[in-house]
Amino acid sequence: MNAKLLIKLFIFIIVLLFQTSFLFADQEPIRVRKFPNVCVTLRIDDVQSRITTYGQKWDNFLEIAEKHGAKLTLAVVPHRLIEEQNADGKLVDQLQAAVSRGHLVIMHGYNHICPLCLSSGHEFCCPTSARVLTIEKRVKYLKEGMDILEQQLGRRPVFYCGPGSDDEIESPNYDAVTTAGFRFITQGDKTYPFKRKEVIEVPCSDEFTWALTPKIYKKSLQEAKLRFLKLAKRSPGYFGLCFHDPFIRDGYQNGLLAQWLDEFLTYIDQKTRGKVWYATNEEVAEWYFELTFPKPSYQ
Repeated sequence: MNAKLLIKLFIFIIVLLFQTSFLFADQEPIRVRKFPNVCVTLRIDDVQSRITTYGQKWDNFLEIAEKHGAKLTLAVVPHRLIEEQNADGKLVDQLQAAVSRGHLVIMHGYNHICPLCLSSGHEFCCPTSARVLTIEKRVKYLKEGMDILEQQLGRRPVFYCGPGSDDEIESPNYDAVTTAGFRFITQGDKTYPFKRKEVIEVPCSDEFTWALTPKIYKKSLQEAKLRFLKLAKRSPGYFGLCFHDPFIRDGYQNGLLAQWLDEFLTYIDQKTRGKVWYATNEEVAEWYFELTFPKPSYQ
């Protein structure tokens, strides 16, 4: 290999190393650092579902997560806290108890119902009518949701998770989200944390247990294992896994999701030889982007 080729190779390596020390962003790069181990986040959407068939308890799921040292990110629909689900205050009690055990509450839409077509599959960006609520209306709903969570739980949310297909439409712009005051999102089509415009995303794009039944249990678990192996090998080694309420509840399929979670996290623990960091979305953003969050002060 001649001297000129060696010099070109050296320059290429230096440039590559420099680029990988930053995230690709629409604006200026920001400092990031690698996770100390493979990082896994577990997000629960639609807390709490209006479905009451399975009761309200999710104790088994939380206990299994904690057995493995995992923390959950609970994507709460704020309007549910002023609905029947919380008429006796039990939902707020559940959330406060979960937070006291190290789990995180974030905001998931406002009502999870589209005011234009009344579908629960989206909220602000309506594919049925091919319309998007004005930014003024979206910001109004978002701020009202933030107010509810702050009033009920004692802390204003900093993370936002769009409901249903809102993710796909809202993600490229983030106009309402940033205007409302959110700086951190957990959604999007990526599989690693990144910054786009003024928003930092900690994605959670993989789900294998929607309406889980014993019939599809093994297939679902195998697919999750293969996906984890693929993503854990990358740098950064990051895997964001999503679940949905009410399937996590103790009364759904006799606690089938808790069993699935136990088996899956046992697999991760074995494959990583215990070198796995189960984190909330806030912890991921704080570590990966070297940020500092206000300390939680839930009531």
